[in-house]
Amino acid sequence: MANHPCGNATNHNKTQTTKYRNPARARQKKMPLKRNAKPVDMDRQLMIKTKACERLVKEVAYYEKEVKENEATLAKMKADGKDPYDIKKFEEVLGESYMMIPNSNKRLQSALEDLLECCSSPEIDDDKKSGEWYTKAQDVLRSRNMLKDSAAASAGTEAETTDLSDLKDGEAF
Repeated sequence: MANHPCGNATNHNKTQTTKYRNPARARQKKMPLKRNAKPVDMDRQLMIKTKACERLVKEVAYYEKEVKENEATLAKMKADGKDPYDIKKFEEVLGESYMMIPNSNKRLQSALEDLLECCSSPEIDDDKKSGEWYTKAQDVLRSRNMLKDSAAASAGTEAETTDLSDLKDGEAF
């Protein structure tokens, strides 16, 4: 480093630093806040989440069906004595199908949890609970055992009583 005319022995050719370590972040513009944001339409949210769940249910069923079909095709290929290379490649295809099932199930479970949370939101009033999308959402949740019927739920909360009159002191039941 050379002495600068100001007397400092610093490198004045360095680029000016910003409060951000990442220069790309320093160039980002902040998004303005929305002043007149519209309230969330719960009917629309229910519709979107219900349709997403219905689509994911179909997707999981499709992948499970595809795996069964591919297993049958692979067994037929092996029985017919097809080329080992073709069998190996088809096993790879079958493996990819197997990998898609847990991924789809995970996405479906996440979507169902979102739908359940949306249905139990305090923003849903009695008018919306009698609406079309709320009923469809309840049906989807019930079909995937995410929602219990009110009769079954109330029956499950009753505690069984155990007769302890036959027990002696210190005896475990």
